[in-house]
Amino acid sequence: MKSKIEAEASQSTLRPETPLSSPTDRRKLERAYLNGARALKAHLDKETERLIGLINPGKSDFEKGQQDGILWLQSCIDELFNQE
Repeated sequence: MKSKIEAEASQSTLRPETPLSSPTDRRKLERAYLNGARALKAHLDKETERLIGLINPGKSDFEKGQQDGILWLQSCIDELFNQE
């Protein structure tokens, strides 16, 4: 089963504003889209770990809310890659 991000990569190559001269171009564009998405996810994973590490164990309600927001965003991104 394709992940949501793989489906989006496939759909992005079918848009009329993306004229492709051959099926090979479509595969190259799809691969580039996925490689970019994976690189962005790797960066966001590292940044999430860094931000969570900055929040102190004796955190206030505000900091708990920030942590929840960061973890929620991470779960949304993981869902795109079928990594729930």
